Amino acid sequence: MEEKEIVSLLSSWLDSDQVEGAVLLVTQPNFSEEKFLESLSMRALCNTVSGDIACGTCPPCKQVQSKNHPDIVVLSSDEEVYKMEHVQGVIHALHTIPLSGKRLVIIPSAERLMMEGANAFLKTLEEPSAHTRILLTSAYVRRLLPTIRSRCRIMSMPAGERSAGAEVTPARPIIDEMIGRKSKQAFSDEELVKVEEMLGSLIRQNGSTNSVYRAMLRLRDCYKIRSMRGGNDKMASDVLLASLIQLRETVK
Repeated sequence: MEEKEIVSLLSSWLDSDQVEGAVLLVTQPNFSEEKFLESLSMRALCNTVSGDIACGTCPPCKQVQSKNHPDIVVLSSDEEVYKMEHVQGVIHALHTIPLSGKRLVIIPSAERLMMEGANAFLKTLEEPSAHTRILLTSAYVRRLLPTIRSRCRIMSMPAGERSAGAEVTPARPIIDEMIGRKSKQAFSDEELVKVEEMLGSLIRQNGSTNSVYRAMLRLRDCYKIRSMRGGNDKMASDVLLASLIQLRETVK
């Protein structure tokens, strides 16, 4: 998926009047993230936006550029990790009413989330308000907790030329393995991780297609049900399996 397509999808996501789930933007280690996030923040709040492009000159755009717009909430830390107190600051901000009527929450380099803070943020990811959009970014997506990844719609910036030795999880053999499994029980933790890595690899290679996105949603449902007491793990696994069967027709 090209960068302009990602920008268009994010613009539609920002403009929606419906409740929208969080987006995890998979970037590259050399990606100019700060500039991109500033442009996206201006796009979210611009008074005279044109298509996917903010004007850059209206008062909200100027506030974003000076990093003092109250409705742009960015998780930050001078330390190498995001601790519980950093996450609590973001959660507290979400309990206020946005002055502009909308709010964008950005978690850059989300792999820096420590487990306690990440777990505290799960409810926020699961129950966003209609006026709030949550964007996480990471160039090291496999370092994120599976519970975080499974609650996000994943989009990948174009990778350019793949470096030698870069990880690619083969999709078709894993899908065939999951479909051909003889066990009638729910997917195990190890199998869910294998499916998750395979889907992440497909996203890094081809972007978030409809069939991959559908499988990611079903994977998210599996994780959510497994975390609930009395959840029907087998039913959730069957739904994930059905989406993998559909996905099989679209991959080699």
